[in-house]
Amino acid sequence: MRAAIVTIIILTLCLISDQVLCFRVTGCTGGSVMFKCPYKTNDQHKGKYFCRDRDCRTGISTETQHRWVHDGRFSLYDDENSRFFTVFIRNLSREDDSDYTCGNNQTWSHVVTLVVNRTSSSCGTSVLQTAYKGQTITFHCEYDHTFQTHTKVLYRVNGAPVHVLNSSQSSQSSEKKFILSDSHKDHFNVTIRDISAADDGVYLCGVERDGSDKAPSDTSKTHITFIKEIHLNVSGFPVTAVVSVGLVLLAVCLVLMLLKVKFRRKHDVISPDRRETGDHETAQEEIQVSDPESTPLYSTVQLPTISSDELLYAAVSFQKHEESLSDVTVRFSEEGIYSDYASVNHSITPN
Repeated sequence: MRAAIVTIIILTLCLISDQVLCFRVTGCTGGSVMFKCPYKTNDQHKGKYFCRDRDCRTGISTETQHRWVHDGRFSLYDDENSRFFTVFIRNLSREDDSDYTCGNNQTWSHVVTLVVNRTSSSCGTSVLQTAYKGQTITFHCEYDHTFQTHTKVLYRVNGAPVHVLNSSQSSQSSEKKFILSDSHKDHFNVTIRDISAADDGVYLCGVERDGSDKAPSDTSKTHITFIKEIHLNVSGFPVTAVVSVGLVLLAVCLVLMLLKVKFRRKHDVISPDRRETGDHETAQEEIQVSDPESTPLYSTVQLPTISSDELLYAAVSFQKHEESLSDVTVRFSEEGIYSDYASVNHSITPN
């Protein structure tokens, strides 16, 4: 009851006083709003405040210029050169639906009626977007068809905490880093080019409006209704690139392993041939037989080079008969008994 009486009093003051300016700000559940409270030149260096109702139960104040002041979900920035201070409220809820006052403690005040709408399905959404350095990304900001002719804006939240990046009314040069395209009836596109680590942060899509759903005129009091938050997370390398590098390294390792196995098999095929050739060297013998009366009979046997665990011996017999003056018999044999010797038998049958 008390709040209703206060609201009636404030509205009455809006009508009869030139010191009180009244305007309406519309937001949505989960969204954000930003609006400006103007003041006169002689109030530039005075303290500013924004609070709920006349008793200021909820709100924020500042006595500094050109610096954002924060208090929970409320932020305030006093731009003395432009003769207004900016109020920014994030994460709206139905409990924020009320009348507020912005002004100073001495000569003036404005009544701000904040209306939080919870019926819009496209308002108050928050999404997480991942991007990689050097990449160009595009995301969509949906809005109700009633905002089709409204100016669309893109802001960024940082320590400032907010500043405008682009507007649908600005020149849309392809060389800009932030490009806003409003060619659809239910959403507009935001493109961010050449992503870097400095682009990591929170971005806000919004529409510029007055207290109604009509497009604001040049003389109407406007505010920004932010309908979507984009949390941009910038990474150094894409996961696909890391996986691709891993697959390439794995392929190289497999090729090297196959080549190594092939080389070993080829070496194993050649080695037994070489060993067999060494094991089967032909024993050479040189035997000369002549007349025993003029030249001694001798025999030279050259044994093959073999390993110590194999047996090889040679037996050579010579017989000289009248029918066959030079009958030579040579025999080689291998047996299981370990031995390494040569024997030569020479007999001559007398005439």
